[in-house]
Amino acid sequence: MEKEDVPSSSRKRKCKDKKPNGEENSERLKSPTTSLNKAPSSMNSPVYEIGPPSWLKREINAYILSAQLNVPGNFCKAIGLCRTSEIVLRTTADEDHGPRTWQVRFLLYKYCNSGMLTRGWKRFCADNRTKEGDICTFNIIKTTLWHVEIMRHG
Repeated sequence: MEKEDVPSSSRKRKCKDKKPNGEENSERLKSPTTSLNKAPSSMNSPVYEIGPPSWLKREINAYILSAQLNVPGNFCKAIGLCRTSEIVLRTTADEDHGPRTWQVRFLLYKYCNSGMLTRGWKRFCADNRTKEGDICTFNIIKTTLWHVEIMRHG
């Protein structure tokens, strides 16, 4: 399993926790956009950026296409994604289709401080003809609703 390290300074929002009086804590942490040094595409060196308000940009490689998309743990915390969930991925209308959605499974792995999109992810990639080198930007509308923009490589 691939582990992705991202500086803790890139957190945007804490997970909603209950305060002793029963109110929810939805305190936001503010920080500048974090951009990691970009390395050449490979299965061992994932390329991603996290930025405000809440988005994740990933370069697609062969492993991501064939298996799952790993999501950094601090990004999960930043958007309030604190448990295994179903996430809806949405794309913009194009000349072939109107707006489309896919339901994918998000698994949270607390012991390795990360998560991943699993069931439904390969269908999303196939339906959108995603290829190696494409860049997917996930704009978080709600914790479980992500708008995806795909920038084609080459």
